[in-house]
Amino acid sequence: MSEKRPALVLWASGLLFAWILSHFVDWPIRAVLSMLDRSVRLLDSGFLLVSATVLVGTNAFRAFMLYTGWFLLGQYFRDVDTPGSGRWIPLLGIPGSYVAAWAFRMPSVPHFGGPAVMALISVVMVQYLSRDVVRPGNRTIVLGTLVLSMQWLDVIPKLTDYGFGWGELSLAIKEVATLMDRDVVLDVVGAMSFVFSFAMALVITELFVGYEKRLAQLRLLRKRERELSKLRQDQTESRVYREMQYLVHDLKRPLTAVMGLSDVISQTSTDHMAIRHSDRIQGAASRMNQMISEIRDPMAVQVVSVSEVLDYSLSQIRPLEWSSALRLKVPEELRNRSIRVNLIRFSRALVNLLDNSHRATEGRSDPRIFFGVSESQDGNIVLFVRDNGPGFGDYIDKGGSRWGSSGLGLAFVRDVTDSHGWKFELGIGPDGGASVELSAPPFEDRSGKYEPLSGRG
Repeated sequence: MSEKRPALVLWASGLLFAWILSHFVDWPIRAVLSMLDRSVRLLDSGFLLVSATVLVGTNAFRAFMLYTGWFLLGQYFRDVDTPGSGRWIPLLGIPGSYVAAWAFRMPSVPHFGGPAVMALISVVMVQYLSRDVVRPGNRTIVLGTLVLSMQWLDVIPKLTDYGFGWGELSLAIKEVATLMDRDVVLDVVGAMSFVFSFAMALVITELFVGYEKRLAQLRLLRKRERELSKLRQDQTESRVYREMQYLVHDLKRPLTAVMGLSDVISQTSTDHMAIRHSDRIQGAASRMNQMISEIRDPMAVQVVSVSEVLDYSLSQIRPLEWSSALRLKVPEELRNRSIRVNLIRFSRALVNLLDNSHRATEGRSDPRIFFGVSESQDGNIVLFVRDNGPGFGDYIDKGGSRWGSSGLGLAFVRDVTDSHGWKFELGIGPDGGASVELSAPPFEDRSGKYEPLSGRG
C-alpha cells in the first residue's frame, strides 16, 4: 500500500467536510449584499465590482474544497488500485454533492450551472494535462486556478441565457448592473478575469509538468551515476584483487626456498640452537604459506579456534586510535571452540564490520563497539559486532550503509559469510545501535588441513 494513500483520504475527507460547513457560514453572503446595497444607493460601479469579486471568491473557495476533495479521492483509487474508477469518481461525486445539498436543504444550496459543468470539464482537463505531474499538491493548485477562472463566468450578464449565473446572488448582481447600465463593464471585467485566470492555470500546469519532468530526469541521472560509480568501484577492486593475486603468487618461490633451506639446516645441523631457530623459521614460513594459499584461493579454509580469528582481526585494528572504543566479550568456555574458515577473508569481513561501527559512532561522546562471541540456544557459534550508533534504520532491509557509502563493505561481509555457509543477520543492538551477527555450528575435528569449502559437511 502506498504511504500517501491515507494522507490523500484524510485531506479529501477534510475538504469535503469543510465544504459542507461553508454553507452554514453566511458572513460572505452578507458582505456581498452590503456591497451591492452600497452600489445601488451610491450608483457606484466600484462597489458592484467588489460585490462580484467577493461572490466569485466565495464560490471559488467552496468549489475548490468540493472539487479538490473528490479529485483527491479519485487520485486515491487511480494511482494504486483501480485507475478506471479513479477517473470517474470526481465526475460522479461532484454532481452528487450538489444533489445532496439540495436534498438535505442546506442553508446555501449551490447552483449547478454552466460554471459547475465547465469545472467538471476542468477536472478532466487537469487529469489529462497533469498526467505527468506526480505530486497531488501541484495538481490541486492547477485545479484551484481553473475553478476560479470558471466562477467568473457566473457574473457575466451576457452568459446568463446560456445557463451561467442562475444563483440568487449572481442574478441579483447582474440585474443591478443592468439597472445601473453597467452590464457591459461587468461583462468586460468578468471576461478578462476569466481569460487571465484560465491562462494562468495553463501556465502553472506547464510549469509543474516541466518541473516534474526535470525532476524525474534528475532522479534517473543520479541513479545511473550511482550505478556507474559502483561499476567503476567493482572494476577497481577486481583489478586490485588480480594484481594482489599476482604479487602473492610471486611470494611463493622465495618462500619455498626459505622453507627448503631451513629444512636442510634442521636435518644436517648438529647445533641445537640452529635447529631450534630453523624450526621456528619453518613454522613462520608454514603460516605464511597458509595465508598465501587463502589469499590466492577464497574457497580454501582451515580449522582455527575462535580466539585465533578474533585475535587476528584485532591485530589489524589495534594500531588505530578508535580501537580504544572496543569492548571485547569472549567467554572463556568459547575461546577454544573450533571453526573452519578462510582466516584472511573472514577476518577481513570482521574488520569491515568494526570499521562500519567506528564510522557509525564517530563523533559521539561515549562511543562503544562490542566485539566478541556467544553461543546460541541451538549451540551455534555467534560472532557479533554491535555499537551504540544510530543503527541501520530504514536501511536494515536494504542491507546498505546509512552514511552514504556504497554499502560494499556489508556486501563483502555477506559474500564471505554466504561462501562459508554461515548465517548473516542485521539487527538492533542493546543500545539501539546496529548489530551484525555471523553464526554457524562449531567444527569439532581440528585437523589443520586445507580443504575446499565445497567439501564441508
